Amino acid sequence: MKRSVHSKGETMDEGQATERNQLPTDTSLGKKTDTIPGASPLPSVVVPKGTTVVLAFDVERLGQSPTVYSTIEVGASVVGPYPLLTELGRYSYSEYRSEAEFAHHYVWEERCRTEFWSKKEQEPILKAIEADTSRVFSVEVSRANMILGLIQFLSSWLEKSKNEGFTLRVVTDNKISDPWTINALIEKYLPNVKTVLPYSPGKDSTYMKIFETGERIAGFLMGAFGPKYEDMTSGFEKTMREEYDWPTFAVQHDHRAANDARHIATTYQCLLATARGEIGRKS
Repeated sequence: MKRSVHSKGETMDEGQATERNQLPTDTSLGKKTDTIPGASPLPSVVVPKGTTVVLAFDVERLGQSPTVYSTIEVGASVVGPYPLLTELGRYSYSEYRSEAEFAHHYVWEERCRTEFWSKKEQEPILKAIEADTSRVFSVEVSRANMILGLIQFLSSWLEKSKNEGFTLRVVTDNKISDPWTINALIEKYLPNVKTVLPYSPGKDSTYMKIFETGERIAGFLMGAFGPKYEDMTSGFEKTMREEYDWPTFAVQHDHRAANDARHIATTYQCLLATARGEIGRKS
């Protein structure tokens, strides 16, 4: 019997590989997170009622348009309130492939390659993308699993917040581009999923506000220091650190989607703590 390699590098029988490479047909939502590929289990500890928890998501792409250029990684992270800023849950699913498959399967926007991924700090990630041989699924299968896992992860945390009485804020650092990418993947690979962002997944779908860190920080700074921050388009965290005594974050923005999501969620929690007066001005 032939053997093949699955995503973690172990071998399995050809029959198992065929089953694993079928498109997912079960699009029911609200499952326990430990059934989701790439997700950490939901925490056994009960989140105290009235707590605000932040779920952030992030997408890494090889060009602006999700319908034209390849999406290579989706990640999400759930972070508890200041001062602990504990990561309560994480979802990570990569589409990284071998160099031989890379040229065949991936579609690049040249400007994205030259102006972003070829920068010094992104270059090691680009090399990892081209060198990683861990994934051998077809593009259709892995991307369907990628996006299905994300919406199940989101759905499970929405259900948990409803059951336990805490507030769940859904956050991104680009509320146009990233939800657009997710919705395009849902439309293409999961036609049986009937809801798209900003509506919550599941049968009882409702409108779900998605907050953007930069927009919220700019609004906060305008309220605190006046209209000079009205046209602010970058440097949001840096400016907050210059004005307020923000802590060092556990992870930095390193263009791995789950890490970036944790960074985004932590940023938003620190903004909330600053607004509540729990983090003061720098002396």
